[in-house]
Amino acid sequence: MSEIHEDEPWSWDGILGIPTDSKKDMEGIPRQIYNDITLFNEGVIIEPKANHPYKVAERIPIQVYTAENIEGVDFSLNGGEWQALEGSGHGWWRGFFQLPKLARHRQRLTVRFLDHMGTERIRKDISFLAAVRRITWPSDFWTSRRNQHGELYRPNHQ
Repeated sequence: MSEIHEDEPWSWDGILGIPTDSKKDMEGIPRQIYNDITLFNEGVIIEPKANHPYKVAERIPIQVYTAENIEGVDFSLNGGEWQALEGSGHGWWRGFFQLPKLARHRQRLTVRFLDHMGTERIRKDISFLAAVRRITWPSDFWTSRRNQHGELYRPNHQ
């Protein structure tokens, strides 16, 4: 295969390089992206969902799917202690975590995928939102309150 770009798509397109259209070449030669995608797909975070709001008071599920060579999965919330997920033995890992009571705004969950030696194969971060419930006051809340002199409290409206 030449080092010069050619206009024929067989010479440059795809995850596999296929030098000719002969049947013997149809298996192709893996390109670098093939190895990169293989490594990336060794661990897929199913939950929590990126950019999704999760309530602070509820347990939040973690679900991860892994390739056969992954034998351990740990997670860390906002750079905290690593905690192991429970695995099914068939590439499915799950657990739960809860946000701190004062959690606000964007949170970061880091998941690391370990091989049989405990060596980290890949690490992924996912970012989501801590949903803080808005307090809804009754419509007459401010007008029905009295101050220390027994007068109705009325907030200053500017």
